[in-house]
Amino acid sequence: MMMAATAQNMEQLKALIAIFTPPAKAKRTKKVAGTCVKCGSHEHLHRHHITYYPPNIVVLCRLCHSRITGLNTKGSLVAGGNKVTRTEYTNRLRIVLWKWFITNPWPNKRRVSRTEVRSILRGAKFVVELRSTKRSRQHYKRTNDLANQHRTPQFKNHGMLGA
Repeated sequence: MMMAATAQNMEQLKALIAIFTPPAKAKRTKKVAGTCVKCGSHEHLHRHHITYYPPNIVVLCRLCHSRITGLNTKGSLVAGGNKVTRTEYTNRLRIVLWKWFITNPWPNKRRVSRTEVRSILRGAKFVVELRSTKRSRQHYKRTNDLANQHRTPQFKNHGMLGA
């Protein structure tokens, strides 16, 4: 015997669906207001993290944001920064690059080279703490073991196919 759908049953059904349905990701609809702290532009504004932990966020236009992001990327390549595993060191690196970015005019070219980034860090007396690149015997043994596991088997000619 089928039960007629009552208002109470429908409410229970909606509650069950709400429990078992994962929440949808909220889209960021809030626009960034203000002006670019570097050039004063009011268009195409972005949020930029000077540091991630703790978050220190400023507003930049698209061009300035792409410039400082490229500068931070080059800085991480030169000085070995990593915002996940070396947070404090990377924050110091990003702050040095940010101070240079705000106080100096951008060079008449699209990107800053690694040599220029090294010069910026030297001028700020930033001590680069590179991790050791020396690999242990165990590392090479593990790498060879993994390579051997995935190698296709070599078939030997046992004289059946002719020499």
